[in-house]
Amino acid sequence: MKLEKATVSAVEYWADIIGDGAKNKDAWTIYLNTNEEKNAGAGSYSIRATGDKNSFLNHEAFIKDQLQDGKELLVIDQKYLVEHGYKLAAGDYGFSEITVGKYFGAKRTRGDGVADCGWWVDADTVLPTNEQAAERNL
Repeated sequence: MKLEKATVSAVEYWADIIGDGAKNKDAWTIYLNTNEEKNAGAGSYSIRATGDKNSFLNHEAFIKDQLQDGKELLVIDQKYLVEHGYKLAAGDYGFSEITVGKYFGAKRTRGDGVADCGWWVDADTVLPTNEQAAERNL
């Protein structure tokens, strides 16, 4: 339940930042993943598909184009991929990915002396306010 609340909070945060200026007609696709690495990260990806297995990551910024200019992007459909031998239909795809690793952030000690890991932030700031977290993860 904590992750669901955090996800909703993050989406609301970005909706407030992007605001009424966004021109996208379709939803912005964001995948949330986890892994066993001791870190976290995020990125946006643009794929230009040719209709065969020669699709490639594109250095354009399709998500930016979607939000700022209303560019229509195709959505990657897992069922379609399986049925078509993992070939994307021809067109432009853009998505963002957030990966949350195990024990990401700073090593800290709670009041009871138990070691804990993770970022902590103030409600009014985007970046961690503890220098230990910033220094350890540069």
